[in-house]
Amino acid sequence: MRKRNKEVILWFTEDELKALDDKVERTGLTRSSYLRKVLLGHEIKERPPVEFFEVLKNLRKISLSMGDIAYAARYKCQLDDAYYRETVSYLQRAIGEFFEKYY
Repeated sequence: MRKRNKEVILWFTEDELKALDDKVERTGLTRSSYLRKVLLGHEIKERPPVEFFEVLKNLRKISLSMGDIAYAARYKCQLDDAYYRETVSYLQRAIGEFFEKYY
């Protein structure tokens, strides 16, 4: 059985419906999902641009590469371990903040 089994019919003017549809389109949600989130007071974020996912993918690759570099540097030459860990931590925070802002 469907979780949501109650229907509500709303009437809009053409301008109101266009305004709603514009907002819904920017989020990537359905109308129903958008309206439920608004009703429940949830934060609604716009869908991130395509470039967001490309940048995020590159940041993650950088993070993985840093891990590889650290492994090689640690066992083949000297490495300031504290500085490296601080740098990785900074990168991970930046990725998290970037993701939180856009997604």
